[in-house]
Amino acid sequence: MPVIVTIDGGYTDETTIGVMGGRYLVSFNAETRENTGRSAGDEIEVALTVDPDR
Repeated sequence: MPVIVTIDGGYTDETTIGVMGGRYLVSFNAETRENTGRSAGDEIEVALTVDPDR
């Protein structure tokens, strides 16, 4: 499902929710960590909005 993810109330990105092993996942790759100043294992606040344009 295409979504717009907002991380810590500031950084936004268009992505897709994936399913693996029955769990729903949102990618938080190295580029996103760099853009948000976060590291693997950091706690973040995430807001998801369905992307109506995709």
